[in-house]
Amino acid sequence: MRSYLAEHGASRYAFYGYGKVATRDGLDVLLAERSEATNVVLPAYLPHGIIEPFREAGLEPRYYRCDRRLRPNLGDVERLLDGESLAVMLTHYFGHPQPSENVTAMRTLCEEHDAFLIDDNAHAPLSTSEGRLLGTLGDVGITSLRKMLPIPNGALLFISNESLSEDRLTRSAVRDRYTASDYRYCVRSLSRSISGYPGTREALSTVRWLRDRTRRSDGMTTHKATDGGEDPSEIYENAKGPMSRLARRVFDRADPRRVIAARRANYRIWDREVRGIDGVEPVFSGLSDGVCPQYYTVIVDDPNDLGALQGIGAPWPPLPDEIRDSPEFETENYLATHLYTLPVHQGLDLKGMEAVERTDTS
Repeated sequence: MRSYLAEHGASRYAFYGYGKVATRDGLDVLLAERSEATNVVLPAYLPHGIIEPFREAGLEPRYYRCDRRLRPNLGDVERLLDGESLAVMLTHYFGHPQPSENVTAMRTLCEEHDAFLIDDNAHAPLSTSEGRLLGTLGDVGITSLRKMLPIPNGALLFISNESLSEDRLTRSAVRDRYTASDYRYCVRSLSRSISGYPGTREALSTVRWLRDRTRRSDGMTTHKATDGGEDPSEIYENAKGPMSRLARRVFDRADPRRVIAARRANYRIWDREVRGIDGVEPVFSGLSDGVCPQYYTVIVDDPNDLGALQGIGAPWPPLPDEIRDSPEFETENYLATHLYTLPVHQGLDLKGMEAVERTDTS
């Protein structure tokens, strides 16, 4: 994995248990240069938990809108920036890079207002754009390893601006030994494999297996729908732990290209089956070079439009309180209840899905 990161422009990075904690250290690195800053400009389409590091750092979140393709409203960004802005955060969603012209425009706006650019690539640590790893396109950036690898936790903070110091990375850590939680994670993974993980029970289709059994989160399956009732500050506090020893071992031994190939293949299968279903609109036009997808994402007018696939995906995300139900953020609120994520992880075998779909719709 290290060689893959180096080949794609990641020269300075540190390990963390979770991306929120990596973000907090990244803010300290930036505040060391601009201690007078009081606010940060963030995308409104974010899960509520990621806002907590900014609040803890004493920064006022200001939110810019996006469109249905999750591209930033650059006019909002320009309007929200002022002389007290520390940074703008640019988010790459579900493994797909923001268009290069938007990245360039964000950089320009940051330079004009003496602000930093935070490159948020929490969703896809293996995705690249024009040969450069997502997460390294700003001054600092983050990625979450557990979104792609079968590990209990794990995240990286990238420091791409050579003028920034690493002295403020006080929260970076990897456990020096295996713990009971590592062993429990392994036992759960083994139990899932024995009881019918995709590929081990040929009698069950992957689609039906997912619909009936899958309710876990992140890298190895889809996640639960949520109404946002969780306490975001509690989520953040629970994330304040080091990267597990097991996660570091998997990181050191993972084969990125194998993971990328498997996820891209599963993404294409979803694309063949889902594209064209009435009431179901893929978020992205295709699978561009360099993308290692986290999910296959669709906008669904009515969950019933998914037909046999209903129950596999889940809407995302639980929005921050100040965004939820606000008429100013109409698109973000619509997407939070109508954008569904369908799993493409490397443990899946979706090759029989076409036959299942024909059977369920005949």
